[in-house]
This record gives sequence, C-alpha cells and structure tokens, in this order.
Amino acid sequence: MLCAPARAESAGLHDALALEFKSAGDQAMQEKHYEQALAAYDRANELEAHPLLLFNRGRALQALNRYPEALDAMVAFSEQASPELAAKAGNLQELIENLRQHVSRLEIICAVPGARATLDGKPLGATPFAKPLRVNAGSSRLVLSADGYLPFETDITLPAAEVQTVRVELVRRNTDGHLIVTSAAGAVAFADGVRLGAVPADVTLPSGRHLIRVEHAGFRSAETGVQIVAGQDRTLDLALEKEPGIWGKWWFWTGAGVVVTAGVTAIICATTERSPSSGDIPPGRVAAPLLRF
Repeated sequence: MLCAPARAESAGLHDALALEFKSAGDQAMQEKHYEQALAAYDRANELEAHPLLLFNRGRALQALNRYPEALDAMVAFSEQASPELAAKAGNLQELIENLRQHVSRLEIICAVPGARATLDGKPLGATPFAKPLRVNAGSSRLVLSADGYLPFETDITLPAAEVQTVRVELVRRNTDGHLIVTSAAGAVAFADGVRLGAVPADVTLPSGRHLIRVEHAGFRSAETGVQIVAGQDRTLDLALEKEPGIWGKWWFWTGAGVVVTAGVTAIICATTERSPSSGDIPPGRVAAPLLRF
C-alpha cells in the first residue's frame, strides 16, 4: 500500500511554482495518473530540490512498478530527510524493505559487444555490462539482438534481492550465398573482378548483386550480373562463343581482298604476253638500230 504524500507546506518547500507542481502531482496521484504525477514531481524538484519530492517521486515510481528507481528514491529520502520529515512518512524502513523484495539483479554475459538487451520490451542497454543490472523481480522475458546475429530470447525468473546470471551465445546470421559457375571446359571464372579459378568454380558471396565473368582462349568472354540471396545455393552457366578467325572478320577480309586482288593483278601482268601495239611506225621499219647480245 502506498503511503500518503508528504505535505509541502509543513516540510519547508518555499518556491511558489515548485509548490504548484507538487500539488499537481499529488492531484494526479489521487486520480491514478501516475506518469503525470511523476513528471510534476520531477519539475518541482528541478525548481527546488527537497527530500519530500524524493518521497513523492518514489511513490509514483512504485505505482508504475518501476521498483529499482522507487527503491533508490526512498533510500535517498531516508538519507536526506530530517527526523521530523522522515517520521511523517510512516514506517519508512518497512516501506524500503518491501521495495527491496521487488528488486532483483540480472547479470548478462555475452561475448558480442554492442548487443542490445530488453527485458519485457524495456531497453536495458548494450553489452558488455560492467555490473549486474537492477531490475524488477519475478518472471520476465529477456531478448538480445545484434547486427549480423540471430536474436536470442529466453524466459527467466528473477529472484528477489538476489543475482540471476544469464550466459548468452549469439549465433551469426547467414548473410552469404553459394554460387557455382559453369561454362565450357577450360574456362576461368571471375567474380567482381576476382579470379575464382577454372570452372566449375565454387564461391561464397555476400548477399546482393555481383558481376560474374568467364574467359577462355579462342572464345569471346561472357559476363552477367547475378543476385545472391543469403542462405541459398545457385548455379550459373555462362555459354561462350568462339572467337572468329582471321578470315572470318568482315573488316579484315575486305582489306585482305584488296591486297589479294592487287597481287593477282601483278601476277597477271608479269605472266601474260602482250600483243603488239599499233602506232605510227610500220612493222619492220624501225629507224633505230637493233641491239644484239
């Protein structure tokens, strides 16, 4: 059962605005609007820090089942309040002991740094934890998650005023896929420019799109993009086309044709006898003397 709120006037709270926020918090507590009450007490404490606000804040936290924080507030109140003010809080030590029975400590041991932990959906922080965490006692569900790992979930029972240790081994999430590249015998495969070796070539690649190419002497290289899906196996066959020979290229053949035609013409000129040409000098009547060897 919650104790009655401490009165500001009799406890020595002097700031007028702080008194207004404190009164608003008390009203919200009576109406069971505990979040509003907590916000009002926090605002009042910002304006004028006072032990009675620690007590009322602890009450609001207790009503919200935030027992570790409520315990801290009550312990702080017991340390800071005057004997007169503490006496107005009723049986303070019994209240504190009751809160202790609602608080446990959770030790999380995990080798993966940065793993995010939640308890019943409430964030606890990220690993590694320097010391056990103070949490509500009772049955809870612990979840740890980290990038590249499968989430870890377990139901645990947290004993009152004791430490519960949970060792977590996160399992890596499979983000790679397996690809087998096939082609003509003797071809060499490449993935994203990296040589894989002769086909059939096996390779494990991260999920996503990759450029696969195969090369073979006497053939035109072939390449294509392939989508790798995590945890899946895939086979890719790239067909190769023969590289055309020297006489099979139209551009080379045209040039060669010119060369060949010129060569044939030269041969014809050198081996074909000419017929006498007609001119002004009749045959057999050449004015110049003949040269004899």
